[in-house]
Amino acid sequence: MTPHKYPTARTVLAATAATALIMVLTSCISTNTPAPPSTQPTPDVQYTTIWSAADGINLNTRPAELIRATVESGEMSAWAGVDHSFPGFADAIANATDYNGDWGDTTQPPKPDNLKTRDWRLFARHITNLNATDNHVTARVCNLHLPLLDEDFVVTPKAELDSFRSVTRPITFDVTLTKPTDTTSGTSSQPDTKPDTRNPSALDTPNWNVFSPWTISSITVLETVNNYYGDEPECMAWWRQKFPGWDGTSLTFGPPTPITTDTGFFEALMITRPGPPNYPEWLGPKGADA
Repeated sequence: MTPHKYPTARTVLAATAATALIMVLTSCISTNTPAPPSTQPTPDVQYTTIWSAADGINLNTRPAELIRATVESGEMSAWAGVDHSFPGFADAIANATDYNGDWGDTTQPPKPDNLKTRDWRLFARHITNLNATDNHVTARVCNLHLPLLDEDFVVTPKAELDSFRSVTRPITFDVTLTKPTDTTSGTSSQPDTKPDTRNPSALDTPNWNVFSPWTISSITVLETVNNYYGDEPECMAWWRQKFPGWDGTSLTFGPPTPITTDTGFFEALMITRPGPPNYPEWLGPKGADA
């Protein structure tokens, strides 16, 4: 009968040491290995945003870019979620003292139902009263939604009435951003000098943190300040420039003259697809302190 071969003390010690070494290495690997990056893709933006500005305001300057990025990423956060809006937006908005509740809150998850209906996805935005220093930017932003429709869309009085009451009514924001004194102004976009031309390299959203080192102090909806939706004089001037003959306040919003049919006001607002491109488009970073 073959005798059993028991391990020697040396063999046992060697095996024990090897096991301990493996455990230590495994512990180090599990502790120091970073978590895999999020696979959540940045969602496609399914609407068009067209900016304009009062005389003397250049939309391609760094201060105006910060205002544009704040409003666009705020709009996007309503349906994509704050963490899946513009890069850096979640951090930039985290400590805001006032925030537009229509865009959710600073920790809102994605809510695709917050997207405007397909026929109301052309957003017109207008910057007024832009003031900027080394560490402070503030501006007033006038807003409206326009119908972007197929050419063969049939306008009905009901469509005109519903859209007029719920979607077209203007709204105004006051936006403020700040940054630490003596820090750089951050990385800006290349200027978009062709409002009517789509640039094939343009991005729906920046692929860099357009905010840093700036943070958003507040986004104030003026409805909560004066119980109106956009009657500030500078916004009324913009409306009347876009629609000559329009008169009244946002709460007595009526069509420009001469419109003689029930659907004429809706038809004056509507734009047929494909419509204009975004302006300014996000064309990639130009560099720090640009």
